[in-house]
Amino acid sequence: MENSSYVLLLIAVLCALVYGVFWLSQDTTWVRSILKTVPVTLLALAAFKSGLPILLIIAFGLSAAGDGFLSRTGDKSFLAGLAAFLLAHLAYSFLFFDSPPSQAIAWSTKIGVLILTCVLILVVLVSVWHHLGAMKIAVFAYALAIGAMNITAWISGQNGLLLIGVALFVFSDIVLAHELFVWKKARVRKIASLLVWFSYFPAQALILYSFF
Repeated sequence: MENSSYVLLLIAVLCALVYGVFWLSQDTTWVRSILKTVPVTLLALAAFKSGLPILLIIAFGLSAAGDGFLSRTGDKSFLAGLAAFLLAHLAYSFLFFDSPPSQAIAWSTKIGVLILTCVLILVVLVSVWHHLGAMKIAVFAYALAIGAMNITAWISGQNGLLLIGVALFVFSDIVLAHELFVWKKARVRKIASLLVWFSYFPAQALILYSFF
């Protein structure tokens, strides 16, 4: 692996930290939106420079686009961001399914992961469903996509770092759903936004690092 890829990863981590500490709670501006897209864009560049699978690069690119859309206001931007991340999760799912396993997974474990993931999706959907309004179908489709990503990561026998990254990704999306649709108090939403960013970006970084 080229040293420049590790440098890009380190710069991405620093940019994510700067954004999370200094810009996350700022008002919506184009500067803030651009800064939010930089960290995962750098991950995509690191993956490209390292010759990693094209689906990984596509997933990072779609995620960066999703970051940009979700940094804006309005239903159209939200739906565009949701669509970008939905496609990113599908790209990850196909990538994990096609990647060589690093460990053997027993059928009992695979069935358990499938059941637990379905239960988790159901519980989350029930907890937010009455708050979704016109977004019900979009959020339901998104929940299926991230569930597919989690299932394929586990049943395909991926390595531990990747599984931690996927788990953090799922966690960040669950918190984000409640921040956007359920939780109303400003202080709770502020804490939630910190939890989302500081679980979401490490998730992406760990997924990249697991391929190095």
